[in-house]
Amino acid sequence: MSEVGIRIQLDPLRDDLIRREEKEVKKERRVLILGTDGQLRLCTMREAAEIIHALSENMGCLSLGSTNLAVIYNKEKRFVAQGDTYFAGSMLVMKEKDNHLEGLTEEEMLRAQDLIDARMTKICAGELNFSALEV
Repeated sequence: MSEVGIRIQLDPLRDDLIRREEKEVKKERRVLILGTDGQLRLCTMREAAEIIHALSENMGCLSLGSTNLAVIYNKEKRFVAQGDTYFAGSMLVMKEKDNHLEGLTEEEMLRAQDLIDARMTKICAGELNFSALEV
């Protein structure tokens, strides 16, 4: 038995009809885009690849502890405060497996958020207060 549906991504170039065999239907892994301000959204591997390509030489990468989870960020957004280096902005969170990057399961996303939260620091500069990731 086949599953037929419409995938609308609010992008005329990417919207399409989909047809898959029922046994092939599975949850798709997604890439987590997380902001140091706490905002988050999910994106496809295609969008993540476009972001990584656009970052090019400005791409920074950080491993989360001893896991295979990786944070990819714009290294132009780094700054130094009291001798430590921080990043403020949005970052991709992906999993490294067999020398390539892939999306995350829901469980991996929750784990990544916990690990990132542990690295977040509140920065205060005069009346300016914001969260930043220690890189």
